[in-house]
Amino acid sequence: MLGALGAIADLAWLGAIVVFLALTAVRQRALGLRGFLFWIFALWLSEAATRYGFLTGDLQLAKTAVWLSVLAFTAVLGLALARPVCGPPRHHPGLRADLHTQKTDGGVAS
Repeated sequence: MLGALGAIADLAWLGAIVVFLALTAVRQRALGLRGFLFWIFALWLSEAATRYGFLTGDLQLAKTAVWLSVLAFTAVLGLALARPVCGPPRHHPGLRADLHTQKTDGGVAS
């Protein structure tokens, strides 16, 4: 009983993420979210197959679905890590651009 409840809860929150991502992509017309949407949906499907395999006792299905879940999660992680987080790198506003080319005492560059 608790295994089925846990499976439903797991699929519900992952399904909510899929729906939220799809609505955000449509609302903001963000074509860049299609990759995330595809792999999150693949993760949801593979997790559903994993839970079904565990609940019915089909361990071969569960084993295969776990491998597919790992593949989908790795793809989502790769997409997330490939995106820039805060834009192009900028210099600190307190540092001067010519700081490293200045000569100090003795004519040695710092």
